[in-house]
Amino acid sequence: MMDWGGRTARQEGAPTQDHGHHHDTGPILSVGRIRELFTDPTLVPARWLFPPGAVVDILFGVRGCDGAEVRLRYEVSRDPGVWQDLPAVPVPDDVAPRHPALQPGDRAHHVRLQGPLREGAVRYQVGTVSPNGVVTWTPQARLLVFARSPWRSDMVGSATLAMEDGRKVGGPAPRTTITPGPTDWRRRVFYSLMLDRFARDARAAPEHSFVRHDPSSPFASHGGTLKGACERLDYLAALGIGAVILSPVYVNDPDGYHGYHPLSLYTVDPRLGTMADLRTLVREAHKRDIAVLLDVVVNHMAPSLVWSRDDDGVQDATFRYLTGDQDTPLFLPEDYRDPAYFNPPWPEGDAGEGDGLVGMPLFGFLDDWRTDLPEVRAMLIAHLKYWIAQTDIDGFRLDAVRHVDLAFWETAIQEVSAYARVIGKPGFLTLGEHAGEDPNAVGAYSKAAGFSGMIDYPLFYRFTQAVVHRAAPLETIRRYLQDDAWAYRDSRFNLGFIDNQDTSRFLHAWGRRFGDRDTARQALAAALALLVLGPGMPAIYYGTEQEFSGECGAWTDDDGVAHPHDAYVREDMFPNPDCTWVHGLLNRPPFPPYDTETPTFRVIAHLASVRRQTPALHAGNRHPVLPDEPDILAWVMVPEDDAAEAMLVLVDVLGNGPWTGAPVDPVALVRDLPQPHARRMAVGAKAGAARVVFALGEGNGCDRDDDGRLRVRLGRYGVAMIGFSETVRRHGGDGDGSDGGNDSQSPR
Repeated sequence: MMDWGGRTARQEGAPTQDHGHHHDTGPILSVGRIRELFTDPTLVPARWLFPPGAVVDILFGVRGCDGAEVRLRYEVSRDPGVWQDLPAVPVPDDVAPRHPALQPGDRAHHVRLQGPLREGAVRYQVGTVSPNGVVTWTPQARLLVFARSPWRSDMVGSATLAMEDGRKVGGPAPRTTITPGPTDWRRRVFYSLMLDRFARDARAAPEHSFVRHDPSSPFASHGGTLKGACERLDYLAALGIGAVILSPVYVNDPDGYHGYHPLSLYTVDPRLGTMADLRTLVREAHKRDIAVLLDVVVNHMAPSLVWSRDDDGVQDATFRYLTGDQDTPLFLPEDYRDPAYFNPPWPEGDAGEGDGLVGMPLFGFLDDWRTDLPEVRAMLIAHLKYWIAQTDIDGFRLDAVRHVDLAFWETAIQEVSAYARVIGKPGFLTLGEHAGEDPNAVGAYSKAAGFSGMIDYPLFYRFTQAVVHRAAPLETIRRYLQDDAWAYRDSRFNLGFIDNQDTSRFLHAWGRRFGDRDTARQALAAALALLVLGPGMPAIYYGTEQEFSGECGAWTDDDGVAHPHDAYVREDMFPNPDCTWVHGLLNRPPFPPYDTETPTFRVIAHLASVRRQTPALHAGNRHPVLPDEPDILAWVMVPEDDAAEAMLVLVDVLGNGPWTGAPVDPVALVRDLPQPHARRMAVGAKAGAARVVFALGEGNGCDRDDDGRLRVRLGRYGVAMIGFSETVRRHGGDGDGSDGGNDSQSPR
């Protein structure tokens, strides 16, 4: 605690918690005469993170008080809307530190603020009260965060926990009960959500953050929280979700409503809640058999540096905050506030390592960590272990992996996986987001680094080309599923998707193409079946079940310059009718919020149930079949368990149906399949045992002709899963388990 001229909290009129002193009757004016001493990193506001209950010294200068009383007012996040104020104490000139911000004629003042005892945040403003009652406050409220989180990397803590294969495995001691986590990842349907847009809670304090809060702007915080998401876990359980991926929870810069502009690697953004709220969400999710993955960022920090180049081409940088840009707070950890730990921008025309993606600022402005430096590498890996130890999460979605050197990932994934094992999470999942189209490039990261799986962008691009844009034949997808699967460590653990936070929603393209929601809805159901009824792990992007249909596009200004944006694919699940931009309203929900009776909600829940109950889907391998049928995709899911039943899946994903294929000789159909499944399928088909186990849409069915050949029918956008044994339970269209014969349909 600092001591200004020998004063303590009980001496010579030093400030106490004068909670009854409010000045809210006079006019509130902006002021330019109050100068905050932002150049000293040990003082507020350069220092902004404190442990709960800490006493915080705030020092500032005021010019020309003219008899006015200098005061500070503050608001605590646990009691939003209630402002209290304190008197400021003049600091004698002989003890007042001299800073560049203090100019001749300024008088230094000091306030000692008692922080809240529980985790949260405080906003404060300094100002004056004139003798005639005019109240003048600084126009911008400053933020103080009170959390039990480190502000230096050496505070994370690390100890050797075990020996594994002759190597020491170390990391922080767990701060919560650690559960083993799932061993059945492939049975689960994943759900990816953006916390700021998913669910609010009644006690939220969204303005207690560096992130701008403005529900009317698509580029600002809208107030979603961890507690709000926790309160919607039953909604996710009803949807059949087995794993949820949370957007990053770090404290972010003013533009970081999405979470990808971190300012602190160890602290939950107060607008989202606290570390305790995150632990509660994880614990409550586990009670519902929902695993929790956390999206994490190691490639970059929020843009805090200003780079310059001298005449000799040598680049150097300083922090924006220290140049007077107080909208860009200094980041944490404090001991890594050094431009030498970051990659400078590449000269125009040059490229970074490899494909030009490594070693340069992402999007040209995010501060890029030098992950080739051993100390940076160790700090970033330790921060990943920290989040496991603090929260008992079950996995990571690792952002922007292709922008980080592969050597980093080779070390990071090995260390994180070993750490998770020794603390009791042997199935910890690591999903790498490499947004490339080439499966060999994505697969190189998969194999070399040992990720559990990759976000399946190559499949997404091929799906978009063939299905959405009709710019490639379905053979493009078939060839990827059959041949390119070998590019990965294990493609069955890749996370497939048809849209996400960086792409247009599927229903946008389909709604524009057909002009009617019913047809678009049928197309969406077929696309979802393509994901869920296969071996890869399927991911639903939040709002898909509510039939959101936003577009990821660009706005062209008056000068003809296009500005890409993703605003319209990050809609609010909660009511927010006033958010609008150049393309109109952000939110155009076709159903009430969190409606569990929408047609697409029911389809997803049904698909999730079928996947959980069918070993061939969640514990099997895909074998594409019927290559001569250009209008549908067909494959056989062969279970790893010889006692389980193989399934033939057919999807009219292009909507060219009704479709009736040429009769198929069962022996030819199963020629390349492993035994004993090939024999069982052939015998069952010839004996007339083939039947529709699950279907979406109308007009789907199967039978045999007089020569014992299999005949299959699909309605438009039809989906059929066909079994070949009379002993296996049929999944009826309404999930009632009836046996229903050889024709099947289900309401969308």
